Amino acid sequence: MFMRLRRWARLIKRDVLTLWFACRDPRTPWWFKLLAFGIVAYALSPIDLIPDFIPIIGLLDDAIIVPLGVIILLRLLPREIRISSAERAEVQRARQENRQLGRIRPDGTDLAGGGGLSCEAIRNVRRAHAHYAASD
Repeated sequence: MFMRLRRWARLIKRDVLTLWFACRDPRTPWWFKLLAFGIVAYALSPIDLIPDFIPIIGLLDDAIIVPLGVIILLRLLPREIRISSAERAEVQRARQENRQLGRIRPDGTDLAGGGGLSCEAIRNVRRAHAHYAASD
């Protein structure tokens, strides 16, 4: 069960990065950006629908409402923007992983002198593209 929760949390984290890139895309409608801002404001706000001091239930509303909002926002996002944002998010995630492993210098080149991402990163981009293309 904990493995499923960890995987789900990883997917939500990936989707939040996708939404970040979608909100920075000029093709994204203004109302979508407003809804995304509302979800972020709710997540960071000390005001909740159910106060946090109520045991268990108070913390569960954040754990349910915010991921549900992310999922709904992804469904409302136009297909072209969703796919391009998912690709950009995957490239960013791969760069971050490579940087953490010490494979990429800050200027974007890897230590072997090549200039690119690993084959695994490219496969992940293709996999994300297929996932978002199939969800329509």
